[in-house]
Amino acid sequence: MILVASCREEPVTCIPDISCSNSVACGIEGKLQWTLCADSVLYISGAGKMSDYWVAPDESADRLAGWYEHKDSIFSIIIGNDVTSIGDYAFLNFENLTSVTIGNSVTVIGNRAFMASGLTSVTIPESVTEIGKGAFGGCIDLRSVSIPNSVTKIGEGAFYNCRYITSIDIPNLVTKIAPYTFYDCGRLTSVIIPDLVTEIGEGAFTDCRNMTSVTIGSSLKTIDNWAFTDCIDLTEFINYSATPQVISDRVFLGVHPAKCTLFVPTGSEIAYRNAEGWEYFENIQAIE
Repeated sequence: MILVASCREEPVTCIPDISCSNSVACGIEGKLQWTLCADSVLYISGAGKMSDYWVAPDESADRLAGWYEHKDSIFSIIIGNDVTSIGDYAFLNFENLTSVTIGNSVTVIGNRAFMASGLTSVTIPESVTEIGKGAFGGCIDLRSVSIPNSVTKIGEGAFYNCRYITSIDIPNLVTKIAPYTFYDCGRLTSVIIPDLVTEIGEGAFTDCRNMTSVTIGSSLKTIDNWAFTDCIDLTEFINYSATPQVISDRVFLGVHPAKCTLFVPTGSEIAYRNAEGWEYFENIQAIE
């Protein structure tokens, strides 16, 4: 069956994906083709980058993918192995979307690509090197996410408000935890910051209220305001830097100073007791 799809400039002819025995709609987006099947699966095939899209606050200048008008009917997405990127805003507010299979040539997941979608789990392939701003932000049903060590950059707010994530492995090659990356991940219980990270951005772990343990490496130089605000269950903060980082008294707002023990390298306890922001902790001990 051949369908005529309406593109932005003129109608084009598309051939439904062979994986789809009963297609509902299809279309062309640049070098890529999409097919929506009757079983609510969206197939995206072709070779190359996916276009970036845009949702304007007042809807006056939206630039949406052809599949966007079918978003309420899409429960699953399969992105082909020759697709090299997932565009900005590509699947924003796909509330009925529960699963996505990302092809092994995708290198970039765009800004707000899956924001506020209904995803429950995500496995990111080892081809991906960058996760954009807000890419999975507001995915309140997301419970499991696997990030490979190929990822070197995670954008601001990439996983904010993912309230059901209980654990996260930050890739070893990441050098910065961007602002609000894990804001309001309320069920996250612990985090280990890789050794190459030099900065934790503003509000990065704010409102991670179930988090009990944080470990940071010796390369960390900067912790911005509110990074760990209202991590009310925090009981240990392990800091491998022999020299106290310069921080303000707003980094640990809401963390109980008597309940949370600060562990630091042997011989640096006095330096931390006299350092602004760190003197907040009542119990400072050497790492054994």
